[in-house]
Amino acid sequence: YMGYSVTRVGGSGDGGIDLMCESLAFNEKMIVQCKRYAGKVGVGIVRDFYGAFIHSKVNKGFIVTTSDFTKEAQYWARGKPIELVNGEKLKDLMMTYYR
Repeated sequence: YMGYSVTRVGGSGDGGIDLMCESLAFNEKMIVQCKRYAGKVGVGIVRDFYGAFIHSKVNKGFIVTTSDFTKEAQYWARGKPIELVNGEKLKDLMMTYYR
């Protein structure tokens, strides 16, 4: 829908990567980690994901959660090619692309 091919990675030994996304039109590769949490996603998750991001040699990374991120996690991700998508933003994206 958004012009990306998506491969589900997930499972044991996935290195914290749930999805690999690629856009040939934009020559762009991305990784996504999904977190279905009741509480907030902390800075440790973001740090670990950044390691997977560097190892994957992709352009951008996304951590998507149904909840939210701690202030520390938001601060740590600033200036890095990682986008934090909380539950509200996820809902907005769903409403935009899947009506």
